[in-house]
Amino acid sequence: MGDTVRVYTDLKARAFEVVPEEDVPAGYLRVAVPGVGEGYVHPGAIRATTATPRHPPFPPALRAELARILDALLGAYPLSLDEFEGGFRADAHPWREIALWDRMAEVMGRACGRPRPRGVTGTPADILKTLLSAVNNGPATRDRPARGFRSVSDRSAEKVYALWYAPDLVEAVRLAEEKFRRLLGPALAAPPVPDRVPLHALLDEAGTGPNLDAGFDVREFLAGADVILGVDVPTGEEFLVYGLDFLQRVVAAGVGTPARVARVEVDQGSDELELLLALVAVVRGRYDYGATDAA
Repeated sequence: MGDTVRVYTDLKARAFEVVPEEDVPAGYLRVAVPGVGEGYVHPGAIRATTATPRHPPFPPALRAELARILDALLGAYPLSLDEFEGGFRADAHPWREIALWDRMAEVMGRACGRPRPRGVTGTPADILKTLLSAVNNGPATRDRPARGFRSVSDRSAEKVYALWYAPDLVEAVRLAEEKFRRLLGPALAAPPVPDRVPLHALLDEAGTGPNLDAGFDVREFLAGADVILGVDVPTGEEFLVYGLDFLQRVVAAGVGTPARVARVEVDQGSDELELLLALVAVVRGRYDYGATDAA
């Protein structure tokens, strides 16, 4: 028998049972309860006791996507559609979380499909546990066996990790984030972000990462914009950094379209332009600077 762990049956009362780790139901989340310790709990119990919705009910098109994801999990995640949606409604950035679950559903379909990939064994419940381990613990899981998941051998876990960490992971999740953010539409109640900022407000002191002390979500400032414009501080001239596809669709439609425009102040005579283009490429997958000149 492996290690034993707590499974909380009532979070408010801090009541739990002690069970072998391999008997923890799939989909249960690992939590730390003050004064008691770490253990596992049904995700619905966390939402019922701690989650406050940040966003209104999701539109039908997005609920249909959530239903598709739940179905693809093959019953391994014990939530109703309303409970599944409720958890995302409590997230600050639900489109990011939904994108991760969409990726997990896609990997589940490949890992549990017929015929199964060579070397992949295990019940859907244990394979989902393996995937959650990859999501929660990051790339380190690739070098660590799927301890405690009875039907998933170490070799099988390596195969599942390989499916999750495929070369298209980052791009697939980024595209899914954009898709789900569009579907959220008016149901999105994201924290407010400014319309115009200097470049240094987006970067940390080293100039190599996002500024976590900006007072707003730097990633959302760029990811949520339909069009990103650079503003050359010395001249005041504006230039396109991202959003050429959007602008072309507006022109083709021949009608006005509401858009969120993000402006970033830079000095084009310095290395700031290069830093801005690199940042936009990381967040949006590419930049459109210079594309109009080449067209």
